Amino acid sequence: TDPFLFVFNEDVVVVDQPTVRPAVGFDVRVEGGVVTMTHDAFPSSVTMSIIWSQGSLTDVSGNIFAGATIQFETKDVLPPEIVRATPANGTLVPLNLVEVVLSFNEVVQSPSGSRMSLVGASVVLLEWALESQSGYSVLRGHLTQELLPEQQYVVQLVGFCDA
Repeated sequence: TDPFLFVFNEDVVVVDQPTVRPAVGFDVRVEGGVVTMTHDAFPSSVTMSIIWSQGSLTDVSGNIFAGATIQFETKDVLPPEIVRATPANGTLVPLNLVEVVLSFNEVVQSPSGSRMSLVGASVVLLEWALESQSGYSVLRGHLTQELLPEQQYVVQLVGFCDA
């Protein structure tokens, strides 16, 4: 994580520390007119704010800095997670099961070549549709054939990723 550099046209003095939201650990150093702010890792996929309140900095003559707020978005670095599955993991299902539904904690995309299948004694390809809402996605897979009796199947996803 690279430090932030705040460069002023004259020497400054830090009177009060900035506010960082959401809160992360940080350290501020001053060398002349350059304020260097090192920080801990930012959380994934949020709006960050660094707030220098009025008077938090002065020049060497005591003139007060008017204050400033810097906002930016952090990158999404976490992979999507399945937060709900129907049927639930480990559930006994009828051989004529029609649909498998997976809900993700964020919006996902399906590049060309993506596929959804059930893998067990046989491989059952699913005709699938991906529905994305604000902040999440639902993947619906419709079975193209009946399942074999007394077999365990695992859902396999290929190609699905962060949006």
